[in-house]
Amino acid sequence: MDWIIGLQKAIDYIEQRLFSDLSVEEICSELFVTKSHLHHVFKNELGTTPKKYITEKRLILAKREITAGEKPTSVFRHCGFQDYTTFYRADKLFFGNGIGKIRNDFQRFRNRFFL
Repeated sequence: MDWIIGLQKAIDYIEQRLFSDLSVEEICSELFVTKSHLHHVFKNELGTTPKKYITEKRLILAKREITAGEKPTSVFRHCGFQDYTTFYRADKLFFGNGIGKIRNDFQRFRNRFFL
């Protein structure tokens, strides 16, 4: 399999199953590639690992829902996280701020400019 086609297939597979209990092993099995090969292709082409790519995509979707007014405690499961603690820690690790700060900042912005 051509590596660029394989990367696109992996990304498509991730996008289709982003909200499910998705693992790197599952992606490898579906694409008939080894875990090290998938990791190598992601790292070289996207600058990240498959697991980090999945987590970041989930966090971006969660942030959209939170800024749209959803409660973080109801968003985490919908976005593919097993529990709120994992969700909160991932957000803190990737973006450096807590989930509550995002919502509070957005509400202040909305109240300031749209009232």
